[in-house]
Amino acid sequence: MTAKKRLFAAGGVLAAGLSATGAGLATLSSRYPQTDKELLLPGWLVSRYTGFSTVSELVDAPRSKPTAHDIDVPTHRRIDISRIMIDGPAGPLPLYIYRAKKRVGEDAGRGSTALFWLHGGGYARGSASAEVRSIADFVLTTDTVVIAPEYRTSVQAPYPAAFDDSYAALLWTRDNWRTLGTNPDQLLIGGMSAGGGLAIALALKARDTGEVQLAFQLPLYPMMNDRMDTPSMMGNEELVWDETKNRLAWELYLGDLFGSNRAPAYAAPARAESFEGLPPAYTFIGLQDPFLDETVDYVEALQGAGVPVTYDLYEGGFHGFDHFTWTALARTARANCLAAYQQAVETCFAPQK
Repeated sequence: MTAKKRLFAAGGVLAAGLSATGAGLATLSSRYPQTDKELLLPGWLVSRYTGFSTVSELVDAPRSKPTAHDIDVPTHRRIDISRIMIDGPAGPLPLYIYRAKKRVGEDAGRGSTALFWLHGGGYARGSASAEVRSIADFVLTTDTVVIAPEYRTSVQAPYPAAFDDSYAALLWTRDNWRTLGTNPDQLLIGGMSAGGGLAIALALKARDTGEVQLAFQLPLYPMMNDRMDTPSMMGNEELVWDETKNRLAWELYLGDLFGSNRAPAYAAPARAESFEGLPPAYTFIGLQDPFLDETVDYVEALQGAGVPVTYDLYEGGFHGFDHFTWTALARTARANCLAAYQQAVETCFAPQK
């Protein structure tokens, strides 16, 4: 079985803008020569204002603390968003449910695809309520209901807190398909970065236990290798996320397991001995992302295990570049991802026991 790969080149459509903004961007361009020119300035700004160089800085960073996103249910003019509390391993667990407003009150979501979505943030940051824009794409493009748990981050508790919370929410999603109005044979799972790593970890446990039948996986540029021993990771100093930040995030997430051979595959999925029996997959990643090699390694492992997989590579893209949706490269990545997701919705269903 062959993994389907496509490579997309950087657009570089802001050449005029670069020359107009002076030496600062020229310096950035010199320091990051392979980065898409449109992405340079926004990537640098994110790196500057969300950076950290110690575990303490990661823990104390404003985005690692509870925010309004954790308290207020977000709003979207075309998406209905609700928050419920379910029983979690450590007490009440918030769960966000996203569906298109046009279906609310009109037999909403009957037979819809269920997409179980894990938020990113290096396992330490982020919120299920803060990825509305990305989630809205799936909901508005297809007949999809998205279920997203507010799992405990590593700032609150190390592994297995996030994993246990997420798996409990996945079991709830499996059991409550009638309430959700979703198709029990079409439960998909996905996430970005750490959320992608969690998605793979949950897919492994679902396979190992046989408790959940997943139809498809969408782990986008997943954070899954705690050993950080790939060429794309070692020495990586690219924008937004690099080797130093990744090491600190793994240290906080794994706690006493960090730096040992005791970390299980449910914590760091790259450690899994086999990926046989996992659902079909799609992913994409930028060539400057430190997760490039571990993502390609995962794709090749799926391929070797006989799992259908498609992936896209983007020249000039650093970690999470697709969030900068006003750039050409991000728009291309989003469009291709949605096309792959739509195809999965149309063709992928859980195997019958």
